[in-house]
Amino acid sequence: IIKMYQVNIFTKLETESLTEKLSSKFGKAIFQNQKSGNVSDIVDGEMKQTNIKFDEKVAIWSNENLIYYFFTQITYNNNVEYKSNLFVLKKQKEWVDFIGGLGYQDINHSLK
Repeated sequence: IIKMYQVNIFTKLETESLTEKLSSKFGKAIFQNQKSGNVSDIVDGEMKQTNIKFDEKVAIWSNENLIYYFFTQITYNNNVEYKSNLFVLKKQKEWVDFIGGLGYQDINHSLK
């Protein structure tokens, strides 16, 4: 029994298209978060910030049985790189707890 699958996307057009389709099908995301900063790298065992900028976006949609967790990272180096992942998860405690472990501890209230 499959409890999770993942789709990887690497272009702006595909990212925007999938976001529009999810919003069209499920309405407004039950949770959205966005942050910006500098990419970190590990040098000599220590975390060091680089000069490379990034934006990250998380949006979560849900229906009766499934959770749609959509993560996008845009990196601004010599060119703009898009990395998006859509995780489709069965709405079960283990996956809700997994999302909570990603830093969204109170998400279980939204996913009932």
